[in-house]
Amino acid sequence: MSFSDATVIAGLAAHLRNQSAPAGYTLRAVHAYPPDNLPVVPAAVIVPGDDTIAYGAANRQVTLTLNATVYIQPQADLARKYADLNAWRTWLRDSLIDGVTLDGTDAVAQASVTSTSLGTDTWADQDYLTISATIEVTGVEAINASA
Repeated sequence: MSFSDATVIAGLAAHLRNQSAPAGYTLRAVHAYPPDNLPVVPAAVIVPGDDTIAYGAANRQVTLTLNATVYIQPQADLARKYADLNAWRTWLRDSLIDGVTLDGTDAVAQASVTSTSLGTDTWADQDYLTISATIEVTGVEAINASA
């Protein structure tokens, strides 16, 4: 099976949709691709990044980097703000513990969260707090070594 970016992104979006939100929270939307605006939050948005390709004797290994970001409303209460940020960061960090193959998505050998970060962003003139995870998705596929 060929490694398809669209299939991998759809698999990650479906996997995140099926994960239970942190206790006391609700994930209201998951976007496989960046939308024009965020009509509801908390919402996760997946943005494709770079890839790397390595070749073996009769295979190639493709690693696609995806950035998954949860957007939430800003908080004036600092204690509540950091409680929200940390709850969603823990959720993102652990989101692939039980689904390293993205629930059986063809051609995915391993999906791993490799880092997380907290920040802010403006989307369609609206300010949000953000919780982001860098996710590396790797697939190994057979290739024909002769022409």
